[in-house]
Amino acid sequence: MSVDIKNYGDADKKLIKKLTAAGKFDASLDQKLNIEKVNVEVMVRWVNERLTELLGFEDDVVVNLVENMLTQTQDAFSGQVKRVDPKQLQIQLTGFLDRQAAPFVAELWKLLLDAQDAPHGIPRAFVERKKAELLKRQATRDGDKAAIRKAGRPRCRAGGGEDAAAALASERGSWYCVNEATGERRWDAPGAEAKVVVRHVLVKHAGSKRPSSHRTATIALSKADAAAELEALRAAVAAAEDRAGALAAAARDRSDCPSSAKDGQLKPFARGELDKSFEAAAFALEPGALSGVVDTPSGLHLILRLS
Repeated sequence: MSVDIKNYGDADKKLIKKLTAAGKFDASLDQKLNIEKVNVEVMVRWVNERLTELLGFEDDVVVNLVENMLTQTQDAFSGQVKRVDPKQLQIQLTGFLDRQAAPFVAELWKLLLDAQDAPHGIPRAFVERKKAELLKRQATRDGDKAAIRKAGRPRCRAGGGEDAAAALASERGSWYCVNEATGERRWDAPGAEAKVVVRHVLVKHAGSKRPSSHRTATIALSKADAAAELEALRAAVAAAEDRAGALAAAARDRSDCPSSAKDGQLKPFARGELDKSFEAAAFALEPGALSGVVDTPSGLHLILRLS
C-alpha cells in the first residue's frame, strides 16, 4: 500500500506509516478524490448531522475541522492546490471521536467518492433516500386531493430523480405548491409552518456547553459579562438605520458561531431543527424585529429575524 506523505512533517510521517502498517486505515482512503466534483454544501450538512448523532450534541469545533478539510484546498502561503487527505483527518479526529474516528472517516470518504461520480455531486444514496421520502409524502397527499381542490388550498407535487437532487442541493422545501384559487406558487407543504431566516450573534461564556470557538480556544468570559456585552450590542443594533447590516457587521467581528463567516445568517429552519429556546425566540419575532438576549446551552444569542 503506497501513501503520499511528502507534505507531512516528520512526526506525521512516522505516525501514518505506523497506522498504515497496523491496518488502521480503511482501504477506501487510498482512492483519490476530486473535491471540485462534490457538492460540498450537502456533504457539510451530512457531517453536522452525523457528528451530532455520534457525539450526542452539536460540536461546532469538530464540524469546522471537517468542513475546513473539505473547503480549504489551497495552501494559504504557496497558493498550491492541496489534496483532501482523509488519513490526516482521521488522526486529527481521533482526539475527539476516539474509536469512532476511523469508521466515521471511512463512511465520509466512501460518500465523497460516490458523490464525485454522481450527478449534481451528491451521493446516490442521499438522492434515493430523498426520492423515497418525496414519493411517500406524495402518496399521503393523494388521498386528500379532492378536499384540497374543493377548499381552494394549495395543491402540491413531489418529484423523484432531478427533483430529489434539487431539494437536497437547495434550501427550498420538498413540495412545490400551487394555490388553485389564487395562483400562488411556493416551495412549502400546505398547512406547514414556513421556515424562518435569521441572523444572530453568539457570545459563548465559561458555562457554555463547549466554551471554545474559532475565535478563542478557551473562553473564560462569565455569563453575566457575556449578557452585558450582548445588551450593549443590542442597543447599538436597535439604533442603527440598517439593522440587518449592523448585526451582520457585529457577527463578523464578535460571534462565536461559525455562521460569523456568513454575516451571522443561518440556513432557513423550521421548528424542531435547532435548540428549542433559540427556535422559540426566532419564531416569536416579526420579520425585521430584534430579540432580547436568548439563553441556550451553546451560549447567549442576539437574533434578528429576516423573513
